[in-house]
Amino acid sequence: ENTPSAGFSAASPERFYAPVIQGDEFGPQSVNVADQQVDPASLWNRIRRMIELRKAYPLFAERGFHWVDAFGAELAVFWRTHGARRVLIANNLSPEAQKLGIPVDESGTALDLFSEARSPLSAGKLWTIKLEPYEYRWFEFIPDDMDE
Repeated sequence: ENTPSAGFSAASPERFYAPVIQGDEFGPQSVNVADQQVDPASLWNRIRRMIELRKAYPLFAERGFHWVDAFGAELAVFWRTHGARRVLIANNLSPEAQKLGIPVDESGTALDLFSEARSPLSAGKLWTIKLEPYEYRWFEFIPDDMDE
């Protein structure tokens, strides 16, 4: 969509908060709503999926927030909880791939909320997660004794 707003706004350009980025790489001809909507890997679709998950998981609106402190400044890892439901959020803030190990206190399944891949987890073992540079992953932990 080669409009002054790239499809992100219906306002006239003089009412934009800031000028739209121009140029071949990031201008409206390259980054626009129409192209983002049809690309399943686009930022637009990723944010859309995050909003869907936020609405589907009430725990994101609750107070249950617990940092996992075993990692350095390169990783921001925390649990969101509500009742028996738990979601682990793992964020790699660095330009290097990172590997983390989360202690598992009860057997269950890790459900990747973006890919929907499932990984079995065993009590007493480490749950190993690899994150590419600047990658983030959200996992729901489903205990073996919990009905989905």
